[in-house]
Amino acid sequence: MDIYLVDGTYELFRHYYALPSARDSDGREVAAVRGVLGSVLGMIKGGATHIAVATDHVIESFRNELWPGYKTGEGIEPDLLAQFPLLEEVLSAAGIVVWPMVEFEADDALAAAAVAAARDARVERVILCTPDKDLAQCVRGTRIVQLNRRTRVTLDEAGVFQKFGVSPASIPDYLALVGDAADRYPGLPGWGVKSSAAVLAKFVHLESIPLDSREWRVNAANASTLAATLSRERERALLFRTLATLRTDIALFGHVDQLRWNGPTPVFAALAAQLDAARTETRPAVPEPAFAERARTLMYLGRIGSLSTLSRKQPGFPFGSVMPYGLDGHGRPIFLISTMAMHTQNLQADARASLLVTQDDTGGDPLGASRVTLVGNVLPLPESEVAEARELYLARYANSKYWVDFEDFSFYRMDVVDVYYVGGFGVMGWVSASEYDRSQPDPLADSMAEIIQHMNADHKDALVLLAKKFARTESQEATITAVDRLGFHVRMKTRDGIRGARIAFLREVNNPTETRKVLVEMVQQARSQAE
Repeated sequence: MDIYLVDGTYELFRHYYALPSARDSDGREVAAVRGVLGSVLGMIKGGATHIAVATDHVIESFRNELWPGYKTGEGIEPDLLAQFPLLEEVLSAAGIVVWPMVEFEADDALAAAAVAAARDARVERVILCTPDKDLAQCVRGTRIVQLNRRTRVTLDEAGVFQKFGVSPASIPDYLALVGDAADRYPGLPGWGVKSSAAVLAKFVHLESIPLDSREWRVNAANASTLAATLSRERERALLFRTLATLRTDIALFGHVDQLRWNGPTPVFAALAAQLDAARTETRPAVPEPAFAERARTLMYLGRIGSLSTLSRKQPGFPFGSVMPYGLDGHGRPIFLISTMAMHTQNLQADARASLLVTQDDTGGDPLGASRVTLVGNVLPLPESEVAEARELYLARYANSKYWVDFEDFSFYRMDVVDVYYVGGFGVMGWVSASEYDRSQPDPLADSMAEIIQHMNADHKDALVLLAKKFARTESQEATITAVDRLGFHVRMKTRDGIRGARIAFLREVNNPTETRKVLVEMVQQARSQAE
């Protein structure tokens, strides 16, 4: 038999931030409870026969006495916190074993249950259903495994080593060094994931790490500094390891047969009906500029694109190369091309071409970045329009003054026929030439980079609050990736992995001063709710 042990706290958080609000006849928020119940019953319908759910009935635990900064219930939205007892009641009524933890944490219950269940020879696998890295310490071979139900990734002992670079036995030591933002202990300064994994892969536990870094003989940068930090803060590291070590000495059940699901209790039907009758409140769509405006903005911010013309040498094949461009008032690209360039020869034979312009800062993920492709006819500019084009081009490329007037250079302009915009994964579409022509770049275009850099560098805590309040996402870290007159995009590091969201401004902005003012108001709202 397989034993499924579910992290109810994680599931409740996940569903709370993923689902639209729903309130029952008493006005209680119940959407997350309804989501978790459906998810767990779905596991049973899928074949799970033995299942239990652990929850943090009280967020605080014995660890708060060991480390004052350890996580508490402070800042958790009341509508979320209030659903814990309801979840425990509903799951119990459904006939599912529930462990509401008070002195210990839900993670401790899962760890203790996994060890106890594995003692029964009839158990083939114990499956810990949580992505929490703490639980990786409980994985044993292929018998006790960890399942991330959202990504459907299962980690056995080899998988833990592949992910963290250490064995399950070293996970508490690893977390002691690198820290755990979710549980709010910082680790040791300078000890990152790579150096911690390299050292612990060899020495396994903190006590075994030699004080002299010359004895390590591992690939760890600034080893002497790391050794000095560990020597100076060893007691703190041992305390953090105690925080990270899950308790397995908690008595939760006598034998695994008690975990078998035997159907719902008589009171379940009434509770389920009450949940089913809860009224779902749909969230309004977050406003965002149209593709045409975004395409114009990207073209305005860009300086260089990939121009593709039809090869004269190899008929039918595109020929591409990097090409600087200017823009006229209609967003049409202007090129300064030498008569010796291959593009000149190609365009003389066939004026059809395309220009690809991509977002400058891709954050290491070019496929997730914005890009725009303009398709059109590239033709020499009439002599009457050259002077204006020259001025526009020099405004962007001052150095071109050294060759702009050479006889073998000529100005060309693309008359746009069609536009294709990609705003990232799953965000894409065609923009007509007339829509592109009528649009204007975002009024924040010239200040976007400065706004993003300022917020990410100086207001990290505020961004976490904004993500929680306006994106309904609990995160350890949040950064702005894009901003426009209607709102901004955030990239959030959560317990569930990396997530993205768009947050609308309280009102439209048209300059940096207005942007700052509205962001201050939004942060004030977020802080007042957190207090």
